[in-house]
Amino acid sequence: MSDTGPNGILNVPGYFKSDAKGKRHFAVASALDLISKKITASSSTVLEFELDRLSSYADKIQAAIEKT
Repeated sequence: MSDTGPNGILNVPGYFKSDAKGKRHFAVASALDLISKKITASSSTVLEFELDRLSSYADKIQAAIEKT
């Protein structure tokens, strides 16, 4: 996948080459990947709860990347 680096990790240089919509796509895709891994790792995780927090996760990912 072109928007990820090795092992599915966000390709930060690609992120900085993107426009605002593209940056949001990177952040949301990364947040969905985190949610997927969390759901897989724990049977007590509720998918609906995690998806309700998707925007918040994506916001935090974008903010963290912008600090680099």
